[in-house]
Amino acid sequence: MKWPVKDTSLKFPHIFLINSLAGSGKTEKLANRFIQFLLSENVPSNSISNILAITFTENAAKDMKKRIITNLKKIALSEKDSVSMISDYIDMDKKILIKRASDSVENILDNYSYFNISTIDSFILKMFESSVKSLGYAIDMDLEFNYSDIIDDAFSYFIHKALMDKKGQNLIDETIELINYSEKRFLIDPSNRIKENFVNFLNTEDVYLKDIKKPQERLFKHKEDIENKIISKLKKVINKENEKIFYTDIVTGFYSQDVGIISSKIAEKGRIFRIKNIDENMEKLSDELVSLSKEYLIIDSKTFYYPYILLYAMFKKDFDEYLKNNTSSFVLSRAVKDLNKYFSSYGDERIIEVYIKLSSFIKHFLIDEFQDTSYSQWSVLRPLIEDAISCDGSGFFIGDIKQAIYMFRNADYRIIEEFIEKPKANNRYIEISSVEKGIEIFVVDISYRSARKIIDYVNEFLSSAEFKNFCDENGLSNFYKNYAIVHKADKEEDGYYENIIIEKDKENIMPIEERLKSVFIKEFKDRVNRFGYSNIAILTYKNDMVEKLAGWVNELKFPVASYSSLDIRRNRIIASLISFLKFISDQTDNIAFFEFITSDIFRASFKGVKFSEIEDIFIEAKKNRIFPYKIFKQRYERIWEECFEKFIYQSGVLGVYELVSSIYRSFNLYDNFKSHASFLVKFKEVVFEKTLSDDYYSLDMLLSYIKDCDEDDESLSIDISDSVDAVKIMTFHKAKGLEFNCVINIFNKGRDNHSDNMYFWDDTDAIEVLRINKLAGESLSDLDETVSGAYKLKRTMNLISDINIVYVALTRAKDEILNIVVEPGENDILSVFKEGTCGRKRIFKTDRAKTKNIVFEVPQKDKITYPFIKKVDIDNEIKLRGKIYHSVFSMLEFSEDLKNLDEIIDKAFSMNMALVKENEKKEIKERIERLFKKSLFSGFFDRKEKRKVFIEKDFMDISGDILRPDRIIVDEDNIIIIDFKTGLKNPGYAQQIRRYMKLAEKFFGKKSVGYLSYIDDNLIEKVDL
Repeated sequence: MKWPVKDTSLKFPHIFLINSLAGSGKTEKLANRFIQFLLSENVPSNSISNILAITFTENAAKDMKKRIITNLKKIALSEKDSVSMISDYIDMDKKILIKRASDSVENILDNYSYFNISTIDSFILKMFESSVKSLGYAIDMDLEFNYSDIIDDAFSYFIHKALMDKKGQNLIDETIELINYSEKRFLIDPSNRIKENFVNFLNTEDVYLKDIKKPQERLFKHKEDIENKIISKLKKVINKENEKIFYTDIVTGFYSQDVGIISSKIAEKGRIFRIKNIDENMEKLSDELVSLSKEYLIIDSKTFYYPYILLYAMFKKDFDEYLKNNTSSFVLSRAVKDLNKYFSSYGDERIIEVYIKLSSFIKHFLIDEFQDTSYSQWSVLRPLIEDAISCDGSGFFIGDIKQAIYMFRNADYRIIEEFIEKPKANNRYIEISSVEKGIEIFVVDISYRSARKIIDYVNEFLSSAEFKNFCDENGLSNFYKNYAIVHKADKEEDGYYENIIIEKDKENIMPIEERLKSVFIKEFKDRVNRFGYSNIAILTYKNDMVEKLAGWVNELKFPVASYSSLDIRRNRIIASLISFLKFISDQTDNIAFFEFITSDIFRASFKGVKFSEIEDIFIEAKKNRIFPYKIFKQRYERIWEECFEKFIYQSGVLGVYELVSSIYRSFNLYDNFKSHASFLVKFKEVVFEKTLSDDYYSLDMLLSYIKDCDEDDESLSIDISDSVDAVKIMTFHKAKGLEFNCVINIFNKGRDNHSDNMYFWDDTDAIEVLRINKLAGESLSDLDETVSGAYKLKRTMNLISDINIVYVALTRAKDEILNIVVEPGENDILSVFKEGTCGRKRIFKTDRAKTKNIVFEVPQKDKITYPFIKKVDIDNEIKLRGKIYHSVFSMLEFSEDLKNLDEIIDKAFSMNMALVKENEKKEIKERIERLFKKSLFSGFFDRKEKRKVFIEKDFMDISGDILRPDRIIVDEDNIIIIDFKTGLKNPGYAQQIRRYMKLAEKFFGKKSVGYLSYIDDNLIEKVDL
């Protein structure tokens, strides 16, 4: 069947897979499908709330919405080309078509919240929010994008707790030894590496929707037996006289009893002897040792990370309790995992429940870039899609397996591969028994982008003997058929391609970078003369090479737009603004404070503060062990009030967007930094979109999103205007989905010194963690299914990604392409390239006009747009009062600090973002001084020899709860615990302090006594266990 399929030929339910090659118009096809379903009279359940389109990025979702509405408007206005185009999809009288298009536009605008076009993460998040209570989460949870944002405190508590336990301490020691052994270096602080791998474990469990399992106990006994056999057999043949006939590592390992070194060398060489002429008995012994060594390496691979896994199991239990009891955050990947369990447990009942809460019953699913869907994402979507196709719904999946380049983000190309290979039955990823024709596959092989010679070259590359050999030699023979589709060019123009190979210089006369630069500049100048600036794009692998290429172009005085520099986080004004927001959120962030007060934003508004004065502040702060902002506040009281204090206060009462808007006005950012206007606008737009989608969006959530947003995600990048006449430079990943008149591809992989020997294997019911080095992976691949499977899967994914990146690079150009290939290796996809040219160079007519001024003066009023501060209700007033008292006592370490009581009270108001009221300040001071007149109370603040004081110190009890007594005093013979209370007495307070006392006695090993200090009643009450 040929694409497109008219509505009168559609049979429901159905599943369509559109295998759409590069340049064939995937986005347009998905938009037309959406319009077809909205306008047709033959599609059941086709209101906008019944259709869901899923895109890969936020920008793609916005573009899709715009495209659908624009095309509907054009149809409604009887625009000839648009009506003709949609007539390929809908068999309908023109007048009726136009009327229905007009009605659809009105319907979308009236019911825009039901216009379901979003990224897969946004849709999953919407489902999660609708089911948050059923999943056991708090309603006002904060979204985090990465475990690394919330793991620090929990990890610190866990390590602290584990070190108090003999078993935990031993596991930590074993894990550190394992790290030092595997990395072949000593780490000063191995805890960071442990934490990184714990984050990796958490993410892996979320990706596979399974837990990591411990190795089987029997393996350790078997491993020990093999070790003894290997050493025993070597004892029979190795002695001081004959050492030289054995490989050095084997001898070294024998004397140090390191079977790991011995086995690795034997497996690598396939024998134990250097010399060839050995008698039959010795050869037999050698063969036995080879067999034993391989068996040892397999078991070692499965047991190597055992201490890590045991330690992780302990941590995970504490971490789950910590998340539940001490934070309001959740991680998106865990939400996906929980949703999957939610649907798996209750099936159809839960699906209906979610749809009711979403106010949408989705019957038709349209998924773009299907090859980039992850397994965990698909596991959430799958039950919804299977529900839809069980009752006259449909699935429409469009993608290209050759453009699967996001495996590093957990994209799983195997889903689309299974759709292609098993469209009728036995499909692991979808139940299709309810669909009569199974998965109907359409191949769209016409490129509307590239000129004929470029398409010819793509076909030539993919059909070459060299490419087929590369696939065969690397175990990709079955996958090769996905590249065997012949591409067809829609354009009649010839176009031009050229390949330049920079081979390895055996004599090292000129460094490779200099050779590349020389070739690049020569060829680049030629393209600039023929294409101008804005029609050229330079693509490469990594961002550091993007920056290097941008530097070379700058040296030529040519205008350049580096896409890595279009990330607003790299702009110095936005970076300073982010630092300011970090400091507002957390006044203990010294780095953020320093970055802001040395920034252009600060200097533009407060010119009187010299850099040398700032340096003095930080030197003094370090010397006196206090926060630099406290010294700054003393020295520059007016600046502190104008620049910081009001925003610290506003962050507690204004929404994030209102807060950012207030900052923009106060610092006059648009006027002071006109050349950065596009970055400022984009940042504000990001804040607006994030707060618009979540009523409870917090400043911490924004900062977390900014930190974790991937470099290749364009959500935080500004778009290059067509009016900007500049050369574009970006990574291949950034270029996916884009097109340019002239493309220069720099295939320079450079050296990758990173070696990751940690592999994960998706077993039936759990995940195995394996250690596999390249040698073990290559030599043991046929001996064990688990080791072989894990090694081959990771290697296959890397190879396919390498091939697909080349394919994406070759299919971006419209008129001309230049491929500069740097030092291709023997077993490398780049070795398929051959020098040559084809086609005819052309001069591209372009108006090299000056960049248009796109920044206009917009008068802004000085009055505050948000002049309201909501009155706090009585309950909040009481809580705030208690917080202020606690903040005061947290700054009173000893009695002599009372001399600064006025300043401490001011700070307490500021810390709690409360307006200082003189009558309240006076009351607080009087009541605290009244308490200090009691000898028992003042004794709590006396200095004594060997006395240690802990103020608001966090402790974790056995159940994982975090306890935070106001003041703990550890004397030589006992412990005193004090809690400060405002308001009326409460019987629960005594019970609370008894919990503190029990935990403190266990922790410090001394008897304790507790006191409750009722500030308002001027009363001190003793509490005994």
